[in-house]
Amino acid sequence: MVLLIEAADVDLGLGLTPRVAAAVTKVAARIEGLVEARMAKMTADG
Repeated sequence: MVLLIEAADVDLGLGLTPRVAAAVTKVAARIEGLVEARMAKMTADG
């Protein structure tokens, strides 16, 4: 599985655009859910 966030602007500068920052939050939550599901499966499998 590959999760990507497309850059809105690649100019030099600090911080993220609001749109990219929102995408980061969504992707981080997705990754957290995937890790939790994998950990639960590993625990259930013994």
